[in-house]
Amino acid sequence: MIGWAEARERHGILDRAGSAVGPAVWAGITSASPGGLVGNAVSDTTPREYAALLSRDDIPAAFAASVLVEAFDRSFPTTPAEARAVALEGWTQFERLAEQAKKYAEIGEDGGGSATDAGGWARFEDVQSVAVDRAKVQRIAALAGRMKRALGGREAKTVKGIPERVCGITQGGDVKRLAPLEMALLGVPTTAADVLLRLEEHRAAVYELEGSEKQSRGPLVILLDESSSMLHGVREEFAKAAATALTQIAWAENRPVQWIKFSTVTKSLHMKKGDSRGLLRAQNSFLTGGTSMGRALHMGTKAAQQWADKGTQGGDVVLISDGQSFGEIEPQLEELKASGARLFAMAIGSRWFGPLREAAAEYVELNDHQLGVDGIQGLANAV
Repeated sequence: MIGWAEARERHGILDRAGSAVGPAVWAGITSASPGGLVGNAVSDTTPREYAALLSRDDIPAAFAASVLVEAFDRSFPTTPAEARAVALEGWTQFERLAEQAKKYAEIGEDGGGSATDAGGWARFEDVQSVAVDRAKVQRIAALAGRMKRALGGREAKTVKGIPERVCGITQGGDVKRLAPLEMALLGVPTTAADVLLRLEEHRAAVYELEGSEKQSRGPLVILLDESSSMLHGVREEFAKAAATALTQIAWAENRPVQWIKFSTVTKSLHMKKGDSRGLLRAQNSFLTGGTSMGRALHMGTKAAQQWADKGTQGGDVVLISDGQSFGEIEPQLEELKASGARLFAMAIGSRWFGPLREAAAEYVELNDHQLGVDGIQGLANAV
């Protein structure tokens, strides 16, 4: 875990936490040999469910430090009992922040997030530093999380004809491949929860096997309709949630990702792996105007071809739209077909007919009454 000085450089939320009590609070939060009245009070009162997360992740630790330093700056405890009372006040405020961070965690099928999800805290920090519609981001994050669960992450696939054998240790989430030390810790009540968390986050020490490989796939180009008709109902949020879920899955597969937003104009965004702030900005901007789908298809073909020219073959183009377009699209569809890229189509709140639907390798139709959890399963056919 990083030290207090580096934490202040890295996290803007600590800009105002310049008190002399900061280092002691940070040591207490991160379990870094706290000592002293303040450090011991913070360490002794740390909520058990957050202890493991705070000791290894500086983002939630920074949020905790921001409120605990503020609490101690308002009071001047002189006894251990007084110091613990102040620390408990700070932890109460931290748990309120945790409820907010929970809304940015990856949402499961049951609609419940986890306040101990490190990814949720990272997105929560991004939201604090980027001008966004927070309620909208939360709705998109929740829906995208359900979509990811419906789609399922692409797991390592065994290569036929090549026997598996252990060739080293790596990180992963397969309990059947757990290294001996992790397996031993899993059997100890005090450490089992940490092992399970590492498994969930694919950070556990597991055997690396020869004969397996990550699926090798080409770039993903997402054509996202941002014409005025997409503002009807929940179309925009559903479309952006789908684009977000597909992006995160592609990132996990190390696939290059590019969004091309379109209305009467187009806007191209290279979504660098792990760039959650860029993802937030993409979710919160909207072009508006008419729907020039032909231009979008041309730009998608061009993007896939540019990746191919760089040696990254096998591009997929995913069109997410309500299909209300103007102008002809047949020449652009022929261009896309000739490029070798595959077209996947998601019709949002409408039904498509004719050449666009016929050209799609897969077509998913989600009309207005399906724009909810039940309709998400249909997305699985689009990738």
